[in-house]
Amino acid sequence: MRRLVPLIIVAVLGLGGCGVSDAFTCTTDDQCVLGGVEGRCEAAGACSFLDASCESGRRYAELSPGGIGGECVIPPDGSVEVDAPLVSDAPPGDARLSDAGPGLDGGITVDLAVIADTELDGTMTTLNYGAAPDLVADGSRVILLRFDVTGIGPGTVVFVELHFWTTLTGSLDRGSLQIFRVLQDWTEGTQVAQTGVANWTQRLPDVNWAGAGASGASRDPTVFGSGTPNQDNKEQIIVLSPSLVQGWLGAPATNDGIVLATVNQVTRRLDIVSREGTAGRAPFLRVVLVPGPASH
Repeated sequence: MRRLVPLIIVAVLGLGGCGVSDAFTCTTDDQCVLGGVEGRCEAAGACSFLDASCESGRRYAELSPGGIGGECVIPPDGSVEVDAPLVSDAPPGDARLSDAGPGLDGGITVDLAVIADTELDGTMTTLNYGAAPDLVADGSRVILLRFDVTGIGPGTVVFVELHFWTTLTGSLDRGSLQIFRVLQDWTEGTQVAQTGVANWTQRLPDVNWAGAGASGASRDPTVFGSGTPNQDNKEQIIVLSPSLVQGWLGAPATNDGIVLATVNQVTRRLDIVSREGTAGRAPFLRVVLVPGPASH
């Protein structure tokens, strides 16, 4: 186990009005927008956004001027004023098992490892991708991810981020990625045969999805997070609704993971590194939990 390391926000998805050539500056809060999420213009003339891994609760955008890009915000007097995202206002936008470190509002921050991942392909309906080093989502394919939530204990989840890495050419240039909760159990598979489980048609041996490709009744229609991960070969961040993980804590048997589906992508597909891919780049969930009696 290791201490939680600072996280640099790398999914800069368009800071409306903040940008000049290779650095983003601002004078007012309304110039700071990250993937549709409103930020704050700091005294340094740079935009900051909510980040649970910073003691202050905020981090400068990566392309901020003056060498502060990606750094945690520290008030001019050196004090720390926690600006924590609440369950009700966690922004729907952009996205290692480590030690639990101090979180926000008295909580702890834990990174949850992916324990199963695969791709469902509507053009190759019997093919299994359980051992593939990268996974694709586009108009005919979706990605399934499941995370281990058994070790974080009871409490109230106040913040959740999905982290994953795009491949060398795997980012979206337009459209968006949407995150849904899977409602049916599935097996990752090992990609040893053209037929098998966790494919477009089947979720378990000889058991079909309620909706092909984990669609329809196989998924919760609620969008738990969305964004446009438009950088190649970069760690991407999608902020998710805390209710997703809170539901799994209250009923562990319902943890069937999430499905990543793209909407309105045009010329590019999303291609991400799987847990069988490049070491250190497997997807994970970053969760801030306030320990205590289970919240429902």
